[in-house]
Amino acid sequence: MSDRPVQLLPNPKPPEKTPYRPVLITIACAVGTAAGSCAGFLATDGSPGWASIGIAFALVFSLSCLAFLLSLVWLLFVAVSNGIRGRRG
Repeated sequence: MSDRPVQLLPNPKPPEKTPYRPVLITIACAVGTAAGSCAGFLATDGSPGWASIGIAFALVFSLSCLAFLLSLVWLLFVAVSNGIRGRRG
């Protein structure tokens, strides 16, 4: 008798990974960070002694808007490359 284990069921295929998931997570994080930093900037605007933190909120808001725009370009690239790959079969 052999020492190999008996396999009763076939190995299940791993689920297909979607190329859109990382892009959508990045977009959601950029929107959340932009909303939070905008709220922080508006809350500290005009308050004495909070000028430096207001500048930090404005900087984070600008960077998160840039991340949002770049992730939209990334989404467009993924959609086009996925469409081209799908047509080839």
